[in-house]
Amino acid sequence: MLVSVVIRVRNAARDLKVCLDALRDQRVAPPIALEFVVVDNESTDASVQVAQDFSAKVESISRAEFSWGRALNRGIACCRGEFVILISADVEPVGNQWLGLMLEQVSNSNIVATYGRQIAKADAPIDEVARLAVTFPPVGPTVSMMPMRTPKGHLRFLSNACALIRRSAWENVKFDEQSDGAEEQIWMEELLRQGYTYTYAANALAYHSHRDPLTRAGYRLWELHRERLTGLGKQPSLGNIGYAAGSICKRRIRNVVAVNASARSRVEGIINLPFEVTAFLLSGLLEAIGIDRRKVRNFMWK
Repeated sequence: MLVSVVIRVRNAARDLKVCLDALRDQRVAPPIALEFVVVDNESTDASVQVAQDFSAKVESISRAEFSWGRALNRGIACCRGEFVILISADVEPVGNQWLGLMLEQVSNSNIVATYGRQIAKADAPIDEVARLAVTFPPVGPTVSMMPMRTPKGHLRFLSNACALIRRSAWENVKFDEQSDGAEEQIWMEELLRQGYTYTYAANALAYHSHRDPLTRAGYRLWELHRERLTGLGKQPSLGNIGYAAGSICKRRIRNVVAVNASARSRVEGIINLPFEVTAFLLSGLLEAIGIDRRKVRNFMWK
């Protein structure tokens, strides 16, 4: 059996090598073949060379045309396997049984996707530790046909940072190329409406947490807030942006006090807070006054 792997990357050569090493070390019975497809977003580091060292097919996408969904569609279009692993370059599967545990989840043909449990790396910021613990619990429903959002608009994640999908399902429903995030939610919602299901592989663990420059960290906070606004059918406004900034401060202080994390993470959480909130506010205000989302992202993502 051939299993394809699609990895989106931009200037993450070191992480990409760790990810590819972990995938190449997977042990599955009976043995399977892996093909790697790396979608590179104008990397200026050694990311492309690392991909080539692992005999990966490299598909390029420019920053001007980049969207998360378009990058996935480009990568999957290059795949030959019916099962496709979608994984971020900064994800590291835990152990050599991870792939087998993911494949076990899609033995039923009506199950078109599964996603693994993401856990924080040792140096993860404190908000990441708290977020991952809530979003990816150690146990959960095996098969889900539930709506993808709660009544309050919060996403029930199918996370393509660490997922396995059927290529045939993608041929039926492509990823939305216009969305600026949560493209897997849009994709899975449509498949749920068609009667398909997905699973959560809580026993398939992978390290995945972000340790970003402060502007990028603030923008990530903004992306999460915008997703919530979209779920509620609202547009960014000075009121809801300011309210969200206050909520971020409150949550950070609560995490510093209550979350089981290192002293370093706690201190960093307090020191970085004003800078991240400033970046969050700037991202929101720029979009609120009509600046194109992709331009804002490219500016904050440096």
